[in-house]
Amino acid sequence: MKKAIHILFLAAMLCGCEVIGEQDRFIELPMDSSWFTNTRMHVLVEFTGFRCVNCPTAAEKAQELSDIYTDKLIVVAMHPQSNPFTQGAKKYDYTCPEADSYFQYLGGTSQTAFPAGNINLRKTGDNNFCDYQEWATKLSEVSHESSNLHVLINDVQLDPTRRKVQITVDAYAEKETDCRLAIWVVEDSILGAQAMPDGSNNMAYYHRHVLRQTIGGDPWGMHVQLTPQSQSFQQGTTLPEEWNMAHCHLVAVLMDEQDKQILNAAEYSINNTIQ
Repeated sequence: MKKAIHILFLAAMLCGCEVIGEQDRFIELPMDSSWFTNTRMHVLVEFTGFRCVNCPTAAEKAQELSDIYTDKLIVVAMHPQSNPFTQGAKKYDYTCPEADSYFQYLGGTSQTAFPAGNINLRKTGDNNFCDYQEWATKLSEVSHESSNLHVLINDVQLDPTRRKVQITVDAYAEKETDCRLAIWVVEDSILGAQAMPDGSNNMAYYHRHVLRQTIGGDPWGMHVQLTPQSQSFQQGTTLPEEWNMAHCHLVAVLMDEQDKQILNAAEYSINNTIQ
């Protein structure tokens, strides 16, 4: 269901210097998703770091797979602080606590070689990570899977001046299910440094789809009890000044209450809607 952009405070601007109420300062952004498609979205988690010489090649593979599975795959790059490939100058620090939580939950340590991938935060045995050369095979194995959970980012409102975002997520389950709902802020095309395969340092490298935070601070999000009747959940955050709002994405993920694997997800990009 698409919604046209409307600027709630436009009338007040035309009328002169009337004080604008806080609730009237948000821009409602258009939704480009249809209501609850049956698509099962998978999340390729790419654990990476700016000191990892093989990570640029893995990033290219992730983008290639994103182009192939355009309607089934969301790629999120995570920079966990507890690995030496992400440690160094503060200027090039793309880590966040949530990335560390997911990395350690899957068994990641300071000895884990990067790049390391995982699909849907799923535990698969003694080693929950796979090399980027295996990502295509792993995705092919899960691409047929369906889900009885459905999620949609139905409404996003933005106050550009104060960098505040309010999100409404709709979700339902085909049968009553306890799960977790987490909303990620992901920033794309962050210009910075990166060690390259030839041993050089690229100081003008674009880091793609970087996890910045889980809204609310809990990496596992909020507990929700989904039923066959659609429910709406609201959350909000303020984007730091150093993040480029035009490059930010929102990713809503539904996780299993027990084993935390991602059961379905939805993504919404605001990069083409901010003027």
